[in-house]
Amino acid sequence: MLKIKRWLSSSYGTHQFWYAVLRITVGLSISFGHGLGKMTGGSEKWMIIGSMGLKNIGVESFHTFFGFMASFSELAGGFLLAIGLLVKPSAILLAITMAFAVLFHIQSGNPGVEFAAIYGIIFLYFGLTGPGRFSIDSKLFGWEK
Repeated sequence: MLKIKRWLSSSYGTHQFWYAVLRITVGLSISFGHGLGKMTGGSEKWMIIGSMGLKNIGVESFHTFFGFMASFSELAGGFLLAIGLLVKPSAILLAITMAFAVLFHIQSGNPGVEFAAIYGIIFLYFGLTGPGRFSIDSKLFGWEK
């Protein structure tokens, strides 16, 4: 009990705990709240998603493939982020996906731009700072204070 009290009273332990809570919450939210529905939608849904993101930048082909990749990055990347495995690459791919989502929402006038932007900044933060102490990555590859 004394160890837990000491850990909770240190700023480092508290920071790492809340970092993990944020990583897990955001990862599960994007994975199951957004990615799962898109992945189970099939090729028609992927084509719509891909065309929404790519037509804005002038790309007129491979919409189904890129829609699948966006959906997959949200589902798998969010789950990997939540469990703390391959956090940096997953977070960077998610940040790129959110950049396209922001672009789509801005050009379409859709009010969802704030959520995509907030998710994008959070994913960029995780991509730049790494997995944190309470993650699978830290157990496999070591965590430096």
